[in-house]
Amino acid sequence: MEKIIIENKKKEYIADIIKSICEKYRFAKVEKEEINKVNSKVYYLNNKELYLKNDNNSLIKEAEIISLVYQIFNLLNIDALIKINISNSKYNKLKEYLDLLEINFEETDKIKTDEFAYAIYSGDTKLGEGKSGTATIDLEKTISEIENNGTIVPVDEKVDVLLIGESENELETSSYIAQNLRLNGFITEINEEINAKFNIILKDKDLEHNEVIIKDNVTGEETKSNINDIAEYLEMNI
Repeated sequence: MEKIIIENKKKEYIADIIKSICEKYRFAKVEKEEINKVNSKVYYLNNKELYLKNDNNSLIKEAEIISLVYQIFNLLNIDALIKINISNSKYNKLKEYLDLLEINFEETDKIKTDEFAYAIYSGDTKLGEGKSGTATIDLEKTISEIENNGTIVPVDEKVDVLLIGESENELETSSYIAQNLRLNGFITEINEEINAKFNIILKDKDLEHNEVIIKDNVTGEETKSNINDIAEYLEMNI
């Protein structure tokens, strides 16, 4: 259950960054089925991908959409490289624009095209691709790359503790711990899709020894604690 919660928060985190960048580049959000009906700078976003479409195919506009994609990865702390194939000489000027915009790119002949096309890589992982007037980012691979880089997703400062359990025993114990923490002044939730400052993970095998796992969502550090010591640990570390 913890993995689902964290993954959802990462998707929300990425979506917020995408929305912010697209607004700066004046790309408007539309529904997927509307994307080809609109002749302007637009994008759609779902749980699996971001799709961008520019409003014309001038070289300045081509550089603009590549820049937008590149800046998204910059803000996600992903070291992106644009691998681009320019088969038609009319696109040669595009390389100068990319240099001017300080976009990290290299030429390749491995992408088959009669015009120009590109792929976005982090190391050996392909995170997206584009061609004249469009670009796509794979959000699931992007999330994996964030995890590999150890990027910390911002926590919800309004919630101190999230208790996570599945079995009946784990949930009953979660309720008991939550009551105790709330009486000690900690804002506490049970099994909600949020990213609190701390997660308390309950597992039946640990509860046999009256223990839980406390995860600091800022540092990523995990500590095993006796149930009776949780409030003291939080007071010292929050």
